[in-house]
Formats: sequence, structure tokens, C-alpha cells
Amino acid sequence: MPARYTRKPSYQILSERIIQNIITEFFILLILLVSTQIKTVVHKYSYYSYKQTKHAFVQESNYRSHHKYIGPVFANVQKIWDIWDFASFNFLYILHHEKNFTGEKRDEFPFVFNMGLMMGVPRLRQIRVKQTRCPQKINFIDIHGKKCYPNYLPKNEFKGTYQQIDYVADAKSLQPTFVTYSGGGFPINLQFDYKGNRKLLRNLMKAGWIDSATRLFVIEFSIYFQDINMIQVLKLMFEIMPTGLVMPSAFIQGIQINSFLTLTPVTISAGAIFSIIVIYYTYVEIREIKWVGPSAYKNNFYNYVDVLFLIAAYCVLFYNVWHIVTIKDIEKVYAKNHRRYINMDKLSTGWNVYLHMLGIMNALVWLKPIRFISFHRSIQQVLAAMRVSIKSILGLCFFCLISIYAFAQLGCIAFSQSNEEYTTEFSSIVAQIRFLMNDISYTSLEDAHRVLAPFFFVVLAVVSYAIILNLFKAIYLSADSDVKKQLIINDMVIARMLQAGFKRYLCIWRKRSTAQINLTPRLRPTDKLPGISVDNRAKPTPNPSQQMKIITELRDLMAIQSENCARIENMMEIFVDIMENIEKLHHINKISTGRKN
Repeated sequence: MPARYTRKPSYQILSERIIQNIITEFFILLILLVSTQIKTVVHKYSYYSYKQTKHAFVQESNYRSHHKYIGPVFANVQKIWDIWDFASFNFLYILHHEKNFTGEKRDEFPFVFNMGLMMGVPRLRQIRVKQTRCPQKINFIDIHGKKCYPNYLPKNEFKGTYQQIDYVADAKSLQPTFVTYSGGGFPINLQFDYKGNRKLLRNLMKAGWIDSATRLFVIEFSIYFQDINMIQVLKLMFEIMPTGLVMPSAFIQGIQINSFLTLTPVTISAGAIFSIIVIYYTYVEIREIKWVGPSAYKNNFYNYVDVLFLIAAYCVLFYNVWHIVTIKDIEKVYAKNHRRYINMDKLSTGWNVYLHMLGIMNALVWLKPIRFISFHRSIQQVLAAMRVSIKSILGLCFFCLISIYAFAQLGCIAFSQSNEEYTTEFSSIVAQIRFLMNDISYTSLEDAHRVLAPFFFVVLAVVSYAIILNLFKAIYLSADSDVKKQLIINDMVIARMLQAGFKRYLCIWRKRSTAQINLTPRLRPTDKLPGISVDNRAKPTPNPSQQMKIITELRDLMAIQSENCARIENMMEIFVDIMENIEKLHHINKISTGRKN
């Protein structure tokens, strides 16, 4: 390997100075792992708060009255009338405690579950579509003159004025069940007064505020739990299909008020250390690009991991600053007027992106130690086997993708009307991939189609297990067995050098030797593997002792091959003698036969 290959610690070329750099980078990585784990601790109440809130709003009927009428549970809402029943009874009971029904003085700031502070007032919002020409071809008298409204599309959305309410686009897009809806709609704010809310909902129901043009009805509000310093954003969504039926779904998201910059001194210290390490890694990547050049930099896979980690880390750092500013703005809006709807969608979207970036960053941090154990023979054998069999594996993957998509299309067409796993093309593709993981429900397929289900199941099982998986294992294991015999790896030399380097690491006053040893994994020069070109082979080592060793091995192998050639020559001579004797016997037999005649 050229000396100008990289400035990062590498196990392919070692010297005493390089070992010192490797040990330093390893300690920095350990500090990064610890600081990352400290500042990304998930609150233990996050899941249980989500679970219980979902149970209270979605799965349980909370209405209690003397006339024993029980409003529908959120998950059981099926018709537009059920929406009004749920909103007028179950939902309002959750917002207004039982003591509010007795005529007692209500608190100025309402509390949900006696613990959570309602951030502002809840809001009702609906998304409508424009009227279009009816597509039916059959002239039914009973539906003559009925207005028709299409499926929801951004171009079909109505954005005018509806019942003296102007269209407002101040929310984030939602994806309940079928399609993704824009962040607009026609909003109406509720009140803190129970009687006022009952009257408002009754008037909206009489006015037919939700009708055939409505495609999405949302009840959105936010609750602040002071004891755990967390905000929960709730959106109870009712997606109204063109058939008039309703599909309910809920969005519940917990957002922690504190960031790692405003928590305990330990997390603040961990965040400061993390920021310093991120800046240091940025300097390392810039230095690496300048040293090797952009073209050589992009050829190293580990560089992509480092760059992606830096992008995620800077997103995390930026969000923590942005989070503090956004929380301050929400507090100002709430202090100015707490009897209005306080929009948390901006904070919710940012928190969602932050969690994804945080998860990616943590995963990449834990992938970084792979570089420090990449010298081991097991990892080198795996990588070499993948390089040898990559073309065959890619061809097999193409065949696998074609087969999965073909069966996904068949399943989507045949079972989509009665099986949830095959309702869309994407869900059908996911179902085929789950089949490879032994995750399939044959009973649901048979319920959808009794004749086609057995054929579909058997053929898919044969293609998946008997062909695809066995071919993949055969290709990889064949390459792995060949590579295992022919790959030369000096991992024991590296381990001994690292052990000696750890012992002398703290002697910083001692001058380090710069003599380098090339430890590049390579194939034996006399062996040829299918799929490995001459360019992909490692160059011979410049070390004289190793060169002499290789020359000695070549000489021994040439001697063995020469001896084999001599044996083959002797066998050929014996074969020629046998053929001549056979020819003589045949000639003698022919002469004796002629004399008898």
C-alpha cells in the first residue's frame, strides 16, 4: 500500500508512531461512546405515558351519565354520526372532569387526568375537497342530482371559505391510513367551558359541518406534564372515505422539554465533550480529504460512515439549540394568551427529525469500532469472500427482486380486498420479505382465496427457500472456503505490536520509531481465484525477508510441479506402450483369423 494512502490510523501499514495514533484514536472513540450514551438516555416514562394516553383516548369509553348512554370508543368510530358522539361525550368528559358537571367553579387552567396541563385550547380541523362531475355511467333515478366529491389529492383540496371559516395552512402534513394530507384546513377552537363546548359541537352537528366533501377531521391539542417535564402532542384523526365510512387513527408524540444542554451537570458535560469530539473529527476528515484527494477519499467505505456520522451529529447539535429557542417562543405565546390554540407542529416535526438523526448517529458511533478490529482474520475473510462472490451475489439479488415483485403483484391483486398485508404494492412486497423470515399467516391467505392460496404458498416457499436462499449460501460458502485457504493475514503480528505499543504508550517523552511494516492482507501469488483480477491483488511486500520467503515458497512449488510433470510423462509413456501392445495383439488376431479362413 502506498504511504500516501491515508492519514487516519490503519492496520495495513504499522509503525510505532502509527500504533500510538491508533491507541489515541481508540481512547477518543471510547470517550465518544460514553458521552453519546449519557446524553441520549430515553426517559423511562415516555413509552408508558404514550401507552396510557392511547388507552385513555383511543381504547376506552370514558363517558358517564345518569341516563347510562355510552358514547362510542374512538377505535370503533365507523360513521360521521359516531364522530359527533365521540367528540360530544367521550372527548369532552376527558377534558372536563366530573366535578365540572356539578356546577362547581372550574379552574382557570384545566388539567387532564388531574396531572397534565392543557396547553391552550383544543382545535377541530377538517380538510375538504372540491365538487367534481359524477363519474357514474348508470342513470339511477334515486341518485339523480346528488353531488359527487373525489378522493383526496392536493389538487382536489378546497381552499376557500366554508361556513364563514377561512382556509388556514399552519399545521404539518398527516398520514393517517390511506393518503398524506396537507397541513391546511378549516379550524375551529374549543373553549375551557364545558357547556360552551357542548353547544358548539351541537351547532356544528346541526349545520352539517362534516359532510360528503370532508376527507379528514382532526381533533388536535397538547398536554404538558410538569412532573416529568414533557409535552404530549395528540391528534385524533378521522379519515372519511368517499363511501361515507370513517377510518379512525391517532397520532401521539411525547416531546421532552429539556435538551442535553439544559439537563443535569453530567449531561451538560457529556454534551460539551461530544461537541469537542465532533469538531475534532471534522478536522480529521478535512485533513484526510486534503491529504489523499477527493477521488481517493471516496473510494474508502469507512469515510462514508464518518461523513454520515458528522452530518447526523451536527443535526443533533443544531436541534438542541433550536429546541431551546422554540420552547421559549411557545412559553411566550402561552403567557400572552393561553385561551387560544397553541400550535406544536413545528416542535413535533423537529423532534421527530431529531430522534431519527440521534438514532442514526448512535448506530454509526457503534460502527466505528469495526475499524479497530478490521485486522482480524475472520473479518478479512468475510470481506475477501464478498469481493470474490459480489458479481454472482448481485445477479442472484436481481433474480430475487424480480421474484419478490412478481409474487407481490400476484398477492396484491388476488388478496388485497380481504387481507391487510396485501392492500398496497409496498405492503405486499414487505409481506414477501417477511416470508423469507418465516413470518407469514397462511390462514389469512386461505380465507382470502381458498384455491389460489395453497398454490401461492407452495410456489413461494419453493422459490424462496429451495432456490434463492440455497443459491446464496452456495455462492458465498464456495468463495469463503477458497479464500480461507489462500488469504495471508498477519493478525498475530499486529496483536503483538499493539500489545507492546500499549505498554510504551504513556512514555510520551520517548522518541517513536517511524519504520513501517506492510501488513496488507493478500492472496498467495501462485493461487488464482475466480473473480479476482490482477489489479485487485495486493502488491508484493517490499520487506526483503518476506520476499525471500515468497521466493522460497515459489521454488518449492515449482519443484513439486516439475515432479508432477515427470510423473505425468511416465504415465503417458506407459499409456503409449499399452496402446502399441493392443495394436500388435489386434494385428496378430487378424492374421490368425485369415489363415483359418
